[in-house]
Amino acid sequence: MLAEWLVYIALAVSVLALLLISGLALRLRSRQHALAEALNDLDHRLSEHVRNATQTHDTLLRQLRQQRLEQSEVHQHINHQIDSLTNQYQAIEQSVRDIQLHDPEIKLYQQAKQMVAAGASVDEVVETCGIPRAEAELLRSLQTAR
Repeated sequence: MLAEWLVYIALAVSVLALLLISGLALRLRSRQHALAEALNDLDHRLSEHVRNATQTHDTLLRQLRQQRLEQSEVHQHINHQIDSLTNQYQAIEQSVRDIQLHDPEIKLYQQAKQMVAAGASVDEVVETCGIPRAEAELLRSLQTAR
């Protein structure tokens, strides 16, 4: 009879163990399901963030391309203006050279300036170049101021 009781006790312990294991298995499945849902939620949120980041990136890239295009246009405009101003400057320089070559008064003043630089007196400059004394004195004072 003791053996029979021991069998019943062993059977009861086995049933309890099975019930305990079944309960643990149900709990594990529940936890596994909750973790799977959390993982799906995280995956969805990550996809949304990636989509938003991609849209932001694309928007910024379009803006940068537009800015670069505008800067290129401004650069071209500035280069055109520089070329135009350079051409105007060269034309003015040429006009000045032409005037200097063909205007006899300018030739006289250039000669007077060279004479003053070489050390000629005011009287010598007036006699040689035929310019007024006050202008010869002005050239002298400008030369000595240097």
